[in-house]
Amino acid sequence: MSMSILTPIPTSVIAKLRAGDRVNLSGIVYAGRQSAYSRLADAVRRGEAIPIDLERQVICCVDETIVRDGVTWGITIGNGLSLDHGASLLLTEGVRGILGTGTNSATMKYVYRKYGAVQFGPAAPISGHVEAARVVMGEGADVILALNLIDFPVVVACDAFGGENSNDEVDDM
Repeated sequence: MSMSILTPIPTSVIAKLRAGDRVNLSGIVYAGRQSAYSRLADAVRRGEAIPIDLERQVICCVDETIVRDGVTWGITIGNGLSLDHGASLLLTEGVRGILGTGTNSATMKYVYRKYGAVQFGPAAPISGHVEAARVVMGEGADVILALNLIDFPVVVACDAFGGENSNDEVDDM
């Protein structure tokens, strides 16, 4: 199936997605390094107010972001968020999509099923699909950015039912 999705993602849309589906993702996607998500998860654990409404959102794990004067110059999508970096907690707080490369452990597949979430894998370089970017949390290299994406092509790498895409195309980007 091929479809266009606008974030935040309705639960009814997540329920229709299956591993291998191609999706054009538009709207706000939060992007940060794993260490930034660890700090976000720590703030949630401590009961602190956070500057992001996580309900039905998509977060993107990046290895590197370069933003100058509000312009995104480069983003390298990294491995999906791991349990060590707060994935389970962020999913309990409402995140319904994680954008990243790589395969999932049996535990992560269970967590996606438990919380009705999916992992998306990039099907093209992201930089040509970022309309705007702004820092919403953190500073320096460990910021979390709100990226406004326009028709970013992704593939459902792991669906909310435990299905996993076996196509290597997702890992080639």
